[in-house]
Amino acid sequence: MGLKVIDDQVIPMPDGSMVHQKNWLVRDTGGDFELMPLKASGDPEPVTEFGVTATDVNGSDLATVLSRDVSLGAPVKTAVGDSQNATTVWWHVKWGAQKAKVMLSYQVSGVSGAVINLIYHKAAASPTGNR
Repeated sequence: MGLKVIDDQVIPMPDGSMVHQKNWLVRDTGGDFELMPLKASGDPEPVTEFGVTATDVNGSDLATVLSRDVSLGAPVKTAVGDSQNATTVWWHVKWGAQKAKVMLSYQVSGVSGAVINLIYHKAAASPTGNR
């Protein structure tokens, strides 16, 4: 597909863990968007995250679509931040036997449009080897 990489970085964290993020720009006739996978190692559990940024969407409308049309149900948390009305909305979802979260952020300073993230925490194995 030949997507353009617009960001590829490994970020060392103060606790010694690492975060690897790589972003691709996708140009489409319906508008441009970014694909953003992220993987973080460290305690208490590794995190895998995948995000999509769309520059030409209304975040509030997208929250309604995710709740109703994508069947995520009512958000478990909505937080409104700074003077720009930055909003973050969270839903809990199941990923196989594991729990995951969907996070929608919009009206964030420096970010046009909205960002949707699927965040998956890989549970650490128990001493018996079971999860």
